[in-house]
Amino acid sequence: MTVRGTTSEYERIRNFPTSNGRFFTAEEDRAGVRVAVIGAKVAQRLFPDTDPVGEVIRIGRVPFEVIGVLIAKGISADGAAEEDDQVIVPINTALRRVFNVDYLSMIYLEVGSAAYLDEAAEEVAAILRERHRLAYDRPDDFRIQNQRVVLEAELATVASFRTMITGIGGVTLIVGGVGILSIMLLSVRERRFEIGLRVAVGAKRKDVWLQFLIEAVALSGAGGLLGLLLGLASAWIVSVSTEWTASVTPAAIAVSIASALTIGMVFGVYPAFRAASWNPIDALRTE
Repeated sequence: MTVRGTTSEYERIRNFPTSNGRFFTAEEDRAGVRVAVIGAKVAQRLFPDTDPVGEVIRIGRVPFEVIGVLIAKGISADGAAEEDDQVIVPINTALRRVFNVDYLSMIYLEVGSAAYLDEAAEEVAAILRERHRLAYDRPDDFRIQNQRVVLEAELATVASFRTMITGIGGVTLIVGGVGILSIMLLSVRERRFEIGLRVAVGAKRKDVWLQFLIEAVALSGAGGLLGLLLGLASAWIVSVSTEWTASVTPAAIAVSIASALTIGMVFGVYPAFRAASWNPIDALRTE
């Protein structure tokens, strides 16, 4: 788990309130009090059957009193860390008693409006360059991460992944449609006598066409329903066996069923047309 030293503003800046207990105060930070706020996973692992608030943990050899438990958040926005697997202690206590250093490795800042993100980044860079005594021709010895840039990169990755999944789904539907086409053409060929008999006793060609089209749609609909059940079962297995929460929305269910029926209709038109075009006399001779 990660041990992080920070100030009392961390709770507000990171929007990370406690679900149990409280966060440490600025006075406790200035006094270097040995208190800690732990993440949800840390609380679950160290104190599975008891209330962590009031208990004592050791970071190295230094005892800390647990005063709060953070709400569960899961993976961070950039996907780089587990938010619930950390221990938060006052920054002055961390610098003197835990890490034994006199510098900071990271600073979180909050901007009043997203419109000022770039301006704020420039001001922060100017302040850090001045405090680090960097000459104008020297490169920065720090890095500023803009959450909007990180979020845009994450969204671009998600969009690419969604496009890939959509492409795979489209190819799968086409393959399924070709399978339906082959099965229906074979069915039409083997049932020529049945087709000829129906036409001979008064069935119209549109009746034959409609019959085979409905069979193709029913075949694809059954396959789509089976795939939907497998998808629901897979989502349930993932949710139960992993820490991810997988769900199938009503919109996804509707789209999947509609896609299956559409594929059956599109690829069933030609076999149905072939069935309706058989000459009844020639069809009866095949028996």
